[in-house]
Amino acid sequence: MTDNTIDIPSAAIATIASTTPAVLPAVRNPMIDACRMVAAIAILWMHSWEAGHIGQPGEIGRFAVPFFTVAAIYLLTASMLRNRNRPFGPYLASRFNRLYIPFLAWSVLGLAAMWIKHRFIAHTAMESINPAMLLLGTSFQLWYLPFLFLTCIALFLLSKATTSLRPAPRALTAIVALAIGCAFSLMPRIIPLIGNGPAGLRMFLAFSWDAVPSALCGYGLAILLHGRKIGEAPAFLGLVITIACMAIVTLHGRINFLETVSGVTFMIFALLDRHGPLAAGLAKYPFLIYGTYLCQGVVLEAVQTLAYRAHFKSSPPLQATVFTITAVLCIALCFALNRSKATRWMLG
Repeated sequence: MTDNTIDIPSAAIATIASTTPAVLPAVRNPMIDACRMVAAIAILWMHSWEAGHIGQPGEIGRFAVPFFTVAAIYLLTASMLRNRNRPFGPYLASRFNRLYIPFLAWSVLGLAAMWIKHRFIAHTAMESINPAMLLLGTSFQLWYLPFLFLTCIALFLLSKATTSLRPAPRALTAIVALAIGCAFSLMPRIIPLIGNGPAGLRMFLAFSWDAVPSALCGYGLAILLHGRKIGEAPAFLGLVITIACMAIVTLHGRINFLETVSGVTFMIFALLDRHGPLAAGLAKYPFLIYGTYLCQGVVLEAVQTLAYRAHFKSSPPLQATVFTITAVLCIALCFALNRSKATRWMLG
């Protein structure tokens, strides 16, 4: 959904700038794709378990959404630094087509799956269709697409306003963004204007509230690391911090500050410019990243429903089995949809 590129070294930029004023080229970093695929699977892992229960193995995946947000805004800001004259109109159309249109498609599929489940399996009344579904969607993970669409618009305008500044004031805006992001992640949710509003809208705003700090940190990180490479020591330190944060969240419950930190530190690990066979292999199939994220709600719901109908008792082995089956089916479905231009757009 976003251009997976990193900036070339400063020396090379100077050489290119001396020969042509055109848009600076960028080098693809397969580690970012590999880490985003890990995050997509981590979200599926998290939702395959009983959410929100302290000590559940699924909670280790809480880093994934903050990381996706940090990565998306980082790549957007890095792109703006390379092409400061990028027009807003085409960007808006591109984000709408690659974020909101697939969101609507999978929401319709989710709605159909819900109707089938309630009509033929659960034999209960289905939740009525309401306008909040245009933001929340019809399955647990789809809220993120409208959030990312709106956030990308806001951060595009911020990046366009600040990337033309001199390095010192631009770095100051990055530091301020990081500070606000960290402070925001420590604040309790405050949504007073719609305290009695639709449940779906309140849920969307609550989820978005938790994700906003990661967006600000992604912007700040992109500005501060512009033109710099991440060495192995800070990259693997970032990975260690990510694991430590998730261990604390798993054992003691959700802490938005630690989840935000884990997203930032995993992004630092993802920026390690390593072209190993695993990372390079995953980079060949970028459609798997958001494709797996988009379709997992419908597929997981179907697998869990079948397990329920088979009267399997909920247990860790069953939940791990459900995760494995769902992951395989999601990946297979992504490959199937990617084979045709008529369905490829559904993968984001």
